[in-house]
Amino acid sequence: MRLRTSPGDYVFVPPFVPHREENPDPDEEAVVVIARSTQEAIVVNLPRLYALDPGAASD
Repeated sequence: MRLRTSPGDYVFVPPFVPHREENPDPDEEAVVVIARSTQEAIVVNLPRLYALDPGAASD
């Protein structure tokens, strides 16, 4: 699943859910604040994500 977010949006990712913290659109800057409940990130490497087409809906 991919989420398209806007300024002010809040996204909660439950613990141990595989995900990517990345901006898939290299042409548009993304500024994010990431808050974790632990001091160490739990890392799960996943394949690269690609930008959605402008008219595409979220999966």
